[in-house]
Amino acid sequence: MKELLKINKVENIDNEEKNTPELEQNPDLANAAYETLGFKGKDFVYTSELIDEVIEKPDFEELLPVAQIFKHKDRINHTKVFLGKNVRSVNFLNQNTIALGQTTNFIENNKIANNIFVFDKKYYEALGKPERESQQSTLLHEEIHRYTSFIIGEYKKIAKFPGIEYCEKFKEHFNSLGIHDVSLEIEFLKEYFNLFEIYKNQGGWLNSIEFITYGLTNKGGVDFLKNIRLHGRELSKRSQDSLNNLTLYDALLDLFKYYYTNLSDDVYASSTDTVKLKFDSVLVSTEQKNKAEQIYLEYIKTLASKNDITKEGFIDFIKTKELGSHI
Repeated sequence: MKELLKINKVENIDNEEKNTPELEQNPDLANAAYETLGFKGKDFVYTSELIDEVIEKPDFEELLPVAQIFKHKDRINHTKVFLGKNVRSVNFLNQNTIALGQTTNFIENNKIANNIFVFDKKYYEALGKPERESQQSTLLHEEIHRYTSFIIGEYKKIAKFPGIEYCEKFKEHFNSLGIHDVSLEIEFLKEYFNLFEIYKNQGGWLNSIEFITYGLTNKGGVDFLKNIRLHGRELSKRSQDSLNNLTLYDALLDLFKYYYTNLSDDVYASSTDTVKLKFDSVLVSTEQKNKAEQIYLEYIKTLASKNDITKEGFIDFIKTKELGSHI
């Protein structure tokens, strides 16, 4: 997740509600309401469109090599990036922290699938053009999460099993998810956590999931890694053979390039069913949520008890109410 901290003043943005609205406590019902009311966020672009913009004119030079890595595979012509079109659609983590981007990973049809949301670039101006932040940086940050955060998270659950035993446990875990060949993922994780250990020993502050994203797409993170020189003995055999006199940034970029260009479509879904969008509420403004909540409360009053609530009944109520409001 790409966060922006310490917001001083953002006009026309509603702060996060302290209490979850009653309707949102039932996500399935809430999403049905948003879709029926025309609120459900379906504005998206294909990854390739935004990657091409980065390659044509990168906001800073270190974004270019990352964008060029993604161009190696045509899956970017099929993966989607959902755009926040309303300033108030941003996801508030707390009163002073918002998410400029968000990736949700899950298993779908025996593959790792994901939804990516980024803030539409024209609304960065409404945030006062935060220093060193841009839609390009956020996009590449979240695209890296698309292929790394799930396996890193699963590694952390199983990391107590070292060496061969760990590898077998990792394979067994992914086999149980319907994914049968994770040899590349294991190779990536071994080298990745070696680099992460070097980073932490040099005073690095990011966690293992954000190390690669901020390290490759955030100017401050990039500069920090470029100041850490490596020695051959600290690298894997593959890195030693391909790189000389490199920095931690060089090694991390090279590792991600190797991993991404070799990843299998048998492990990662090339696209995600938009019906299963996992964070629709991020793409719905507070005003729209309040309207849906009000209709929901009106619907409940027509019932003998909450046990009588049904999705079909609620949708019919919305359609009747909306039709009546336009007569």
